[in-house]
Amino acid sequence: MRRIDDGRIQRSTIAGFAVMQQQSADSADDEFRDLVHVRALILAEIDLYGLGIATAESGGFFETRLICEGILSQKSSMVA
Repeated sequence: MRRIDDGRIQRSTIAGFAVMQQQSADSADDEFRDLVHVRALILAEIDLYGLGIATAESGGFFETRLICEGILSQKSSMVA
């Protein structure tokens, strides 16, 4: 483990991902904005699964529809 200096957290690279640094003094407004952004992304993902279900059903891909419905159920409960 590395020491934490200057209030910065440094995460090591994993599988080629870039090193991320985070300030320890993030404001509550920034955190709230990030949470709202994550929720909006999940809602957009839910819309995409709904479109995937309709497309799979119209194309006769009923197994795909069932899988998408299961994922949609999980995502919907996560947002609620």
